[in-house]
Amino acid sequence: MIKTKIIIIGAVIVLVFASLYYIFKLTPEKIQCYIVGGNWRVFSNTCVDACTSEKYPVCGMAITAGCDCGPDKCWNGYMCVKNNL
Repeated sequence: MIKTKIIIIGAVIVLVFASLYYIFKLTPEKIQCYIVGGNWRVFSNTCVDACTSEKYPVCGMAITAGCDCGPDKCWNGYMCVKNNL
């Protein structure tokens, strides 16, 4: 009886997390973006909010999702850092 309840509770937990993943499509990069204070959003170019050493980077025109770190910060692939440009 107790083993059955544990199996049912475990199955419910797995279903809840699977549903959340499916609904929000949480990827490790999205989760990391939210943890460091960024917002995952859609950009109109391929540069997204990526850190670059170029003042005027060349970006492709494509709808691309990425981490928006806000003004004066950029996404280095792991966290939001101060943009030195």
